[in-house]
Amino acid sequence: MGNLGLYQMLTTVAKKVGGPKILVLLIATSGYVVIRTIEASGKIIYKFIIEHTGGAEEMPLEEALEYEVIKNGTSNDGIEFHVGDKLQILQQDKESVLVNRIKDQNSPYFISEEFLNKISSYRLDSQMYALTQDGEDAC
Repeated sequence: MGNLGLYQMLTTVAKKVGGPKILVLLIATSGYVVIRTIEASGKIIYKFIIEHTGGAEEMPLEEALEYEVIKNGTSNDGIEFHVGDKLQILQQDKESVLVNRIKDQNSPYFISEEFLNKISSYRLDSQMYALTQDGEDAC
């Protein structure tokens, strides 16, 4: 190929396809097709996984237990909670909880379980529930 290397190869390919404009168009079109194919494949794989693993189960709003804020507090994200606010637990992971603050248009929010325990009746209700599940008296 000589000392021109890649440049010589590109000019040769450009001549074969009809010029540099057509070469650029072919490269762009090929890239677009590859990206769209990967995207479509990803969506199919995602749907397959969700269908076969049950996916993330979110509790319906009507069935979500309701808790009350018993201490004012501000989360790490700057969300302020005040005494008397009503919260519903929609979804829970190891350390984070998705809560719906009733009568709040910006809800739901992700907060830490530790923060939720500090400001609400969530911990107290959870402990009482655990006691009743063990067969002991909750009172």
